[in-house]
Amino acid sequence: MNAGMYKAVSGSVAQMRRLEVTTQNLANLNTSGFKGQRLAFSELLGLTAEQERVGGLVAVAEQRTDFSQGELQPTGNNFDLALDGEAFFVIRTGRGFRYTRQGNFTLAPDGILVNSFGEPVLGESGNRREGEVIRISGKKMEVSSDGIVRSEEGEVGKLRIVRFRDPRILAKEGRGLYRALDGTAQPAPDYRILQGNLERANVNPVDAMVGLINIHRQFEAYGKVLQMMDSATARMLSEGARL
Repeated sequence: MNAGMYKAVSGSVAQMRRLEVTTQNLANLNTSGFKGQRLAFSELLGLTAEQERVGGLVAVAEQRTDFSQGELQPTGNNFDLALDGEAFFVIRTGRGFRYTRQGNFTLAPDGILVNSFGEPVLGESGNRREGEVIRISGKKMEVSSDGIVRSEEGEVGKLRIVRFRDPRILAKEGRGLYRALDGTAQPAPDYRILQGNLERANVNPVDAMVGLINIHRQFEAYGKVLQMMDSATARMLSEGARL
């Protein structure tokens, strides 16, 4: 395989990764708190079978999460909470603490505030390893902009809201959850909570659709390059056989 073929193949593979990420972003347009994914590409040097160094090969250097703020959407549901600012809710899962921007919470049968998968939303203080759950008495819940939660019996706690100095350390885990190394979460100093709102996905559907069109065109171009090179190789072999 010549150098041009290597470049065309690496470019096609890169476009396939772009397609995966773009379709994933589009599929989550209606997922509250979803953060779009971005790919960073780099150029690689490779070796042909003849040990010739080949430049211009494309590879995915990094897949990043775009943590920019999503649009806030009123829902009228008092158990829906949206974060405005660089901050995360803390969720206790069977795998440890996880962090999320998805605020579509509800109440468990025992009155504990949980996410849509039944995992407790944590408040401040309490056991450091277990965290403190928010327990609501009755069906009424009021949440102030700084996270103080009140039920029919008065104040029941304050939501634990954290931030990360560098959000790139967060590893995406699915279901809107992120994990981080112990000790990296810090109390968030500047945020506000909007009750009765949800944060929409921060994916622009128009940009994503334009991206899909560009991916299709580039993939098609790489395909034509491969066909041309394949035809040229076939002609060369055919002419060589006649000599």
